[in-house]
Amino acid sequence: MPDASATSPRFGIAQIKSWSVDSFGTFSDLVTALTTDLNGTTDALLVFADGPYNATTGVLSADQIIVLLND
Repeated sequence: MPDASATSPRFGIAQIKSWSVDSFGTFSDLVTALTTDLNGTTDALLVFADGPYNATTGVLSADQIIVLLND
């Protein structure tokens, strides 16, 4: 889940074969792009997320998310 209190959230998709990176200003835009990119022929190789973790609830509130795709 995105961190609602993040002052500079960053979201991106890196595509390994086409050597491209797409940046997004909102979590919603990232999800929309991933819905298109993950079409059954593209694999997600890695997901990196950084942000505060609440051990009580088990929730990571992501300030940054990068997804590496094998396009």
